[in-house]
Amino acid sequence: MKSKKLTYVLIIVVALIWYKVFFKVKANLFGEEVLIENVQRTEDLRLLMTQKDTVELKLNYRDPFGVGSLLPDEVEEIEVETMIAQPIKIIWPSVKYVGRVQKTESKNPLAILQIDGVQLFVRKKEELFDDFKIIHIGRDSVEIKYMSESKIFWRN
Repeated sequence: MKSKKLTYVLIIVVALIWYKVFFKVKANLFGEEVLIENVQRTEDLRLLMTQKDTVELKLNYRDPFGVGSLLPDEVEEIEVETMIAQPIKIIWPSVKYVGRVQKTESKNPLAILQIDGVQLFVRKKEELFDDFKIIHIGRDSVEIKYMSESKIFWRN
């Protein structure tokens, strides 16, 4: 008998705790929104938000990069010469085609290249560092595009 009374008391205590928790959660989820009733204050805020603030910058400080102590008033005019665009000779790094690996059912082979002593495993249409792009992988050659120039490298 004694344990039945204790059980009923504990059930009531637990029910009261859950009752309070439920109403706190309900108040947080579906609480009333606070409305601003002072219309004059919101109009003042709108006016403040629409007004533009102008600031004049004075750039009369020393050059932080040490080029000189030229101030904007002392800037010299520099004549710019037009240069004729000369074609740039592209210097290729050392590229060696070591070989290729391909599964029998696969149509996309894996080429083994050695660029500047670094061995890489690449696939067709893959872009590498420094604007390298693999265009075609054959049994004994690979075509690589570097910058705007493409070359074919043969396996040794």
